Amino acid sequence: MKYPAPFKDNEALRMQYISRWGIISMNRQQSVAEHCYNAMVYVTKICKLVGKSPEKYVMYLLFHELDEAYTGDIPSPLKDKEPIYYGCPICKLADMVEAYVYLNNHCNDTSEIRLWVRNRLEEKMKPLLKMLNLKLEDITK
Repeated sequence: MKYPAPFKDNEALRMQYISRWGIISMNRQQSVAEHCYNAMVYVTKICKLVGKSPEKYVMYLLFHELDEAYTGDIPSPLKDKEPIYYGCPICKLADMVEAYVYLNNHCNDTSEIRLWVRNRLEEKMKPLLKMLNLKLEDITK
């Protein structure tokens, strides 16, 4: 697994000012830094459930959105074209679980876009959950 490119501290600190979820109305704004931290918490839980040591995954998840310190939030469909997880299903799953939980807890939007995003996340998580022999409820409880 490759780690994010080297960075300067001030670059990583900018993630706290970049907002996520630009296309969906949320009752509470989430920063890229908050998302990275939450994904790191989920990767720790997933590792515990599958019997792996979380150390190498934690560092990756903390900085996996570092590019967004420069670009702003990049919508997932654009990121799907690039293999940012370098073959790490645990990291990809943690990232999607975090987005799924945040969407369910903080979304004001009842439109088709919310349902589309939720359904898309559920579909993309299914093969990863199966590969790791997990259920979404195991991770989110």
